[in-house]
Amino acid sequence: GRGSSEWRTYNPGMTAAPARPGRLAALRRRTFRSLRHRDYRRYFAGQIVSFTGSWAQSTALMWLVFDRTADPLWPPLMLVAAVGPTLADHVPKRTLVLGTQTAFLVHAVALAGLVATGAVGPWGLFAFQLLSGVIQAIDLPARLAFVPDLIPRDDLINAVGLNSL
Repeated sequence: GRGSSEWRTYNPGMTAAPARPGRLAALRRRTFRSLRHRDYRRYFAGQIVSFTGSWAQSTALMWLVFDRTADPLWPPLMLVAAVGPTLADHVPKRTLVLGTQTAFLVHAVALAGLVATGAVGPWGLFAFQLLSGVIQAIDLPARLAFVPDLIPRDDLINAVGLNSL
């Protein structure tokens, strides 16, 4: 193998020394350290599914608004952004997260039903978009505040990093 001085003097097109098997294992242990905790693993997996669904629904709602109104400047709604953190501080976080996830489900099913029947117009879409903004404004702060309840303090920085991912 290359010695450390040899690596520093000749490194064409590479930025780091090749990882050794021991280093990779240590990196994996540190990078995904918070996933050792069962509750956090479940939360993390559920979050991946939930965010994917939320993004798909938001995209579909924006497309539907454009399709029905031909208005590309339909405004995003940020009217209730201060409500979520306040609720996350005063309502049990687990209850709040379960409530917002249920609200996302009901919202998606109702929107799908109205679109399938052709019973949604511009004002209905505006109401759905407003409701989606309210749910999201409550859900995200509640989720972020819920993480410290799932893992020990030593793994909190790692969990926050994984959430950002």
